[in-house]
Amino acid sequence: MAGNFERKSRDIKRSLVRRARMRKAYFKMVEKEGGDPGPKPWSESGRDAEDTGSDSEDEREYPRPKDDRGDRTPRPHLTKKQLAKQKRQEAYHKLKELEEARLKAEQKRQRKKGTIQKRTSRGQPKLGSRMGLLLEKLKREQSD
Repeated sequence: MAGNFERKSRDIKRSLVRRARMRKAYFKMVEKEGGDPGPKPWSESGRDAEDTGSDSEDEREYPRPKDDRGDRTPRPHLTKKQLAKQKRQEAYHKLKELEEARLKAEQKRQRKKGTIQKRTSRGQPKLGSRMGLLLEKLKREQSD
C-alpha cells in the first residue's frame, strides 16, 4: 500500500517539476522575442523553486494581482433603514403570495371534496361527479 502512495506522489512531483520547467522555458522564449510574457511564476532572482530542490509553495514569489476596483460600475448606496424597509416589503409580498396560493389551493380542495362527497337519498355515492373529476384529471395529464 505504501508503494502505491510513494509512486503516486513521485509521479505528481515529477509532473509538477516538468510543468514548471516548461513554463519557465516558455517565458524565457517570449522574453527573447521581445514580447510581454505577463506575470512570471518564479522569483525575481531568476531561479525556479523546483530547481533549488525546495518543494513548498510558500517559498515561491508570485506577483500580486492588480486591484481593479475602478473598473466596476458604482452600486447604489442604500442606508440601513432603506435596506431594512426593502427587505420588509419583499418579505411582505412573498408572504402575501404564499397566502394567496394557500387560499386558492384550499378552495380547490373544498370544491373537489364537495363533488366527491355527493350522495343519493339512500346514501350511495353519486358516480357522475366522480367521473367528471377523473376525466378532468386525465385531460390534465394528457396536456402535460
